[in-house]
Formats: sequence, structure tokens, C-alpha cells
Amino acid sequence: MAVSLVALCASRVLVGLGEGVAPSAATTVLARLMPPNERSRAVSLVWGGLDIGSSVGLLLSGPLIRLYGWPSVFYLFALLGIAWVALWPMVKPEQGPDKAVQQEHSALRSMDQPVEVKAPEMLQNLKVPWLAFFSSPPVWAVTVAHFCFNWGYYTLLAWLPSYFELALGLNVEKSSILTLIPYLAMTAMMPLAIPTAGVPVAALVGLMSLAFALSAWSRAGLYCNHQDLSPKYAGTLLGITNTAGALPGVLGVTAAGYLLDTTNSWALALFYPTAACQLFGALIYTIFASSERQSWS
Repeated sequence: MAVSLVALCASRVLVGLGEGVAPSAATTVLARLMPPNERSRAVSLVWGGLDIGSSVGLLLSGPLIRLYGWPSVFYLFALLGIAWVALWPMVKPEQGPDKAVQQEHSALRSMDQPVEVKAPEMLQNLKVPWLAFFSSPPVWAVTVAHFCFNWGYYTLLAWLPSYFELALGLNVEKSSILTLIPYLAMTAMMPLAIPTAGVPVAALVGLMSLAFALSAWSRAGLYCNHQDLSPKYAGTLLGITNTAGALPGVLGVTAAGYLLDTTNSWALALFYPTAACQLFGALIYTIFASSERQSWS
């Protein structure tokens, strides 16, 4: 058991190291290829894949565990990751989309023109204005919003299956199916109908789906804001805010477990703290956020 736990923790660290650069890389690519008036649409499409992946993973995990045991989940998703790594180098955006975007939006020569950052220019501009980042209220607003958004996302993603299983008495497979519905709603998909669910369960899932669907609007703006503040440093800014956004994956999930043990209340442990965190993030973002390009950009 000890060896298995160490191996699991080590694999999670390696996965985190690999995935940690993905959001910044995706944001940098979008900042270079897409004009500002199309970035929200592009961000929604790209980041919608995160919710689709969560939904498909939750949908498949229950049946896989029931039919083939829990190791099958790790093997399947590992193979999918290896397949993605093999296919991704075949995509060469510098030879296609950026030129098409420049031709299509040739009239947008000021703020509405894609930002081109070539390799020689990147080498000449390695100096990053860190002090300006951390003294900028809009950057802090995005950072706080990212933290609060992910608090709800990661905490609910981790605990909803247990909530459906322990509080509502559903088995692993049904709880996995119900858990994926809010994430499908976030990607504007129709929630799946569960014929065997009772009215209270259907009402709970419906409310959660509505909350997640509405949160998709905030995500579209949140992940574009880095590019608004500084197309040049969009990837670096997302790296900063995404670091803050990764903390709830540890703090939020752990805090929910501790509160559940001490209060024996799902509302006090999971739902009230999540709602309070979301409201706080919305308040800070409303007061301090900006869509204007910053002077240090």
C-alpha cells in the first residue's frame, strides 16, 4: 500500500509538471494567432475541451471500474495522453492559421491585429516586468478570480461523486454519470436525462448544471483577460494566475474533507464555502479588472 501511494503521488507530480505549461502555451498561441475581437470565441472553444474531457472521463470511469477494475482508468487515459503527444507535433500553426488570420483581418492594424512574436524577438525581449505584474490591480483581479473560479471547479469535481454516493445513496456508476452533467452544461451541451433519478436528485443536478453553465460565461472572459492586458506576456500572466488557480486543487479539496469530518454537513463543507468563494472572486474582479492593454505591455 505504501509503495502504491508513493507511486500515485509521484505520477500526479509528473502529470502536474506536464500539464502546468499547457494553459500558458495555449494562451500564447491564441494571443499570437487570434485578433482581439475573436479571442473570446477561441478561448471558449479551446477551454471547452477541458470540460468535455472531464465529462467523458467521468462517464467512462464508472463502467471501467465496474468491468475491469480501477487500474483500467489509469491505463486508458495514459494511452490517450501518449496518443495526443504523438499527434500534436504534426500541427504547425506557424505555417497556416496565423497567415490566414493576418489576411482576413488586414484592416485591423491597431488593437485588433494579431500580435506576432518571432523567435529572434523573443530572445531579445527575455526581460519580464515582474514588478509591474505584481503591482498591477488588474493582474491581481485576474489572479483572485482564477483562484476562486478553480476553487469551485476542482472542489466540486473532486467531491460531487462522493456527495451523490454517500449523501444520496447512488452507486459509483450512477454518481459518475450525474457528476458529469454539470460539466456538460458548462460546454452548452444538453444535460443527460437520468430516468432512475428521483425528483430531489434531479432538482439538485439541475441547479448544479445551471450554476456550471453560468460559470462558462465567466471563464470566457477570464481566460481572455490575460491577452487583453498584454498580448506579449499573455502566456506568462496565465502562468501566474494558473499557479494561483492550481492551489484550490489542494487547499479546496482538503478543506472540504476536513469540514465534512468536523461538521458532518455537505452544505457547510462544500456548497457554502464554494458559493462564498465565488462571490468574493466576482466582487474583486468587478472592482479591479480591466480590459485595457497595460502600459508595461
